[in-house]
Amino acid sequence: MMDAYHTIVGQLMSYLVGLDWSFIVTFILLAYAINQPKTTALFTRLFKYRLRTRYRTLIVGVVYATTIFFLRGKALHQVELLFKSLLFAMIFHKLMIEQVVRLLKPGRHHLPGNHFISKNGTSKKQ
Repeated sequence: MMDAYHTIVGQLMSYLVGLDWSFIVTFILLAYAINQPKTTALFTRLFKYRLRTRYRTLIVGVVYATTIFFLRGKALHQVELLFKSLLFAMIFHKLMIEQVVRLLKPGRHHLPGNHFISKNGTSKKQ
C-alpha cells in the first residue's frame, strides 16, 4: 500500500517539477489582466463580438504559448512541456485563482448552503 502511495506521489512530483513555471505564472497574470471588465469591454468594442471568458483565456494561452515557443527558441519536442503547462495553468487558474480572487473582492461572497457574507461582514441566508 505504501509503495503505491510513494509511486503516485513520486510521479506527481515529477510532473509538477517538469512544468514550465515561469510560463504558468506569467500566463495566469496575463489571463487575469485580459479578463478584467475594462479590457473585455475594449475587446468587445474592437472586434464587435464578445467571447466567453474561457474561450478568451484559451485563445490568449495558445497565442502566448506559441510566442514563448518561438522567443525561447525551443525545439519541437519541447512543445509537449508548454502544452502540459498551459493545461495545468488553465485548470489551476479556473479552480483556484478565480475562487480566491472572488473571495478577496469586496461585496457579497457566497458560502455553502445559500448563505452569503454581506459588506458589513454578517452572514445571511438567501
